[in-house]
Amino acid sequence: MLSDNSIEYYEAAWALRTQTMISIMDSETSLARALARMQEFESRHEIVLLDERLHYRAKPTMDPITRLETAIRAVSCGATAPGFAFTKVNFGEMIASFAHGCDCVAELGSGYGLRLFQTWLAGGPAEARYVGMEPTASGRGLAAKLAALEPGMRFESLAGDHQDFDPAALGRERTLFVTCFALQFAPVIPLDFFRRIAAIPGEVLCLFIEPVGFQISPTGDRAALQMEGARARNMNFDFLRTFNAAASEGLIEPLFIGRDLFGKQDDPFTQGSVILAAKS
Repeated sequence: MLSDNSIEYYEAAWALRTQTMISIMDSETSLARALARMQEFESRHEIVLLDERLHYRAKPTMDPITRLETAIRAVSCGATAPGFAFTKVNFGEMIASFAHGCDCVAELGSGYGLRLFQTWLAGGPAEARYVGMEPTASGRGLAAKLAALEPGMRFESLAGDHQDFDPAALGRERTLFVTCFALQFAPVIPLDFFRRIAAIPGEVLCLFIEPVGFQISPTGDRAALQMEGARARNMNFDFLRTFNAAASEGLIEPLFIGRDLFGKQDDPFTQGSVILAAKS
């Protein structure tokens, strides 16, 4: 039986996305266009579980003129403010800005490699290895198909999750280790996660982009809504506690913690906080 937030669910979800992406790739030879068309499709559809199978279902959407006229309730740098509906966070540019000088850009929970591909297309280091660590075979398989569209990119797709990934498979001199809305799905983050990061060869910079504002400030704005959403879907509550324990143990050095830097006020799963740390 499929259940939300299970490995079987994610295998099925990536398999469904693969079907859609293959149909897109039948008429596209550009990685950038294939990614853009997939994102446009998923902006208009949502994955739902019906009769023990996953399906795409159309979402209610506003026409473009209405979107121009309608301000959204946006989250920006911890505050709530009116936002332009066509404004999006450029994750590729954000990640690429931290990747200069890295011989490896690694993402845990990489799915079909979207953020790594966006980082490459945003001007990430040309000679670096881009390593996606993903627990689902269907996600890794789709990432490999997409990487074939960009032969100049040194892309690798490996099995791995927050409980088990191979530190030796990553960089040699300087690694950027990224998670992007991935650790939220792990009910518990073990301290061994940070021990594995500390075992990566060479220098390591960690960039965690996760909806953990309620863990940073449990009484802050939006915290109650975030906690309610996380509890309802059995999502993570202990990332920051384990992060602090890793710092106390000398595994990492915290560099920056930014709460609720972007997102939509009414959707706690879009409210991203950014946490930076270096391997000690």
